[in-house]
Amino acid sequence: MTVVLVHGNPETAAIWGPLVDHLGDDDPVVRLSPPGFGAPVPDGFAATWEAYRDWLVAELGAAPVVQRGQGLAAQGMDAGVADKVAAAFDPAMGECILRLYRSAAQPAMADLGGGLEAAAQVPGLALVPTEDPYVGTSEQKARAAARAGARVEELDGLGHWWMMQDPARGAAALTRFWSGL
Repeated sequence: MTVVLVHGNPETAAIWGPLVDHLGDDDPVVRLSPPGFGAPVPDGFAATWEAYRDWLVAELGAAPVVQRGQGLAAQGMDAGVADKVAAAFDPAMGECILRLYRSAAQPAMADLGGGLEAAAQVPGLALVPTEDPYVGTSEQKARAAARAGARVEELDGLGHWWMMQDPARGAAALTRFWSGL
């Protein structure tokens, strides 16, 4: 399995470093930085949610293996690992990624939550750092996880950047979830 980590706003892929260090070498990890958030902004890039969605779809579906490996290495990934990660991108992964993002292409971000119950068809994990002020109240997080059928794992005392505050605890939570799949 290849793990793809895409950070939010206003961050860069550097936030994943400590977490990735604790995930081990069993699965390749790709850290992508959206344009303007640790990566150059292409000419004419609209910087809308649709543009970022399209950018991510293109990133995950592009580039010969050698070029992708070189690109990952240029972003700071160990060159040997980058080549292995690049080799793991295959048509099946690309198709799953495309389906996921196409299913989220709603007319507005507020509408995206309307289909949350459909997520219950596959196993899910909601990591809930208790000191994160950016992603809603405790009640909102619990309700969204319940609607999605996701298992909830609280990261007590951690905030929005949990993957840097206590990467070992974050990695342990993810590993527990993955081992049960």
